[in-house]
Amino acid sequence: GRGFVDLRVVSYNLLAEELEDNTTAGLDPTIASFTYRKDLLCEELLKWDADVICLQEVQHFEEFFMPFLAARGYTGRYLKRTGDQKDGCALLWRKSRLKMRAAKDLGYRVSETFDRDNVGQVVALETVESAAHPGGEAGAGQVLVVGNTHVLFNPRRGDIKLQQIATLVAAAASMSDQIAEETGRPVPVILCGDFNTAPFSPIYEFLARGTLLLDRHQSPSQLS
Repeated sequence: GRGFVDLRVVSYNLLAEELEDNTTAGLDPTIASFTYRKDLLCEELLKWDADVICLQEVQHFEEFFMPFLAARGYTGRYLKRTGDQKDGCALLWRKSRLKMRAAKDLGYRVSETFDRDNVGQVVALETVESAAHPGGEAGAGQVLVVGNTHVLFNPRRGDIKLQQIATLVAAAASMSDQIAEETGRPVPVILCGDFNTAPFSPIYEFLARGTLLLDRHQSPSQLS
């Protein structure tokens, strides 16, 4: 069938200002500070020249990042972590190539066990006419679903990480299936984020293969 339009997707953890002290010990505070880093972050993002940008640990979205990126042709959505957390996730796209068809915000705090403030985003993006390559077959009306999240860091709580990732995967798959039924065409899914998971861990295998074999004697720390 017809190939999908070529798109560039970038995912980036910005290091929230609120969390600098936790992760920059030993660095010159002036270099580690958001005041110093913010312009460098913007420069870095622009160098990637992405059509879709997924960001984690985002602070100052409305007053800094969104105006900066909007002036360069992007629009998008921001979702702050729940509770009293200061940062969140942002998912943006280039308006000249994509428009939003559907969106769903995810909160992972759902019970006494799964009680963390992490969040996720799922957005269906549809190509617009200008996204087509001149003379190419791919054109307007193609849809892809993009997921973006920042999963719990705690290495001892792989069970919570799995719950958060499974929630994101299920939401993205559901949106993809629904739109595919409406359009009669397959809808690809791209999952982005900071998954705080080691390569080839059980959770990594779940993301790569779509299945996970659990041993009831496994501790949560062995999952990630």
